[in-house]
Amino acid sequence: GAEGGQRGGWRIDINPNSWHTTPAWVLYVDQPVGTGLSFTQKGTYARNDDQVNADFHYFLMEFVRFYDEFFLGEEGGRKVLNRRLYFSGESHAGHYIPSMMSYILKRNDATTAAAAAEAAAPDVIIPIAGAAIGNGWVDPYNQYSASTAAYG
Repeated sequence: GAEGGQRGGWRIDINPNSWHTTPAWVLYVDQPVGTGLSFTQKGTYARNDDQVNADFHYFLMEFVRFYDEFFLGEEGGRKVLNRRLYFSGESHAGHYIPSMMSYILKRNDATTAAAAAEAAAPDVIIPIAGAAIGNGWVDPYNQYSASTAAYG
């Protein structure tokens, strides 16, 4: 094995602090439903950002509830995601990720007594740590305009 192995003057040791010794919690979501390889058997697809955001938030809440022993802690009497959550994507994710993050943050803020009484407050708070968007489609008007200059 590699542990303590030595060959030709070189020594290889296992780093006890290496990233591979801890689970990497990565979840890939093909979003919104109907793009890429995702589909629905009922044939009902989101038709606007509000529906896309609500669908994704619902999925995320159900996912962390189902695996609560891994993902949920408690803070101030409410369930809270117990790890940092980052979003990443490319292309049209430049539109969807900021929209979804905004929706989640607004849902996290729905903590008033009135919202809770109307069942509008989420029972799980999902803190968001950040996002990475590559080649994002964030400003179609100006990005389309730039195509004339870029491609002649």
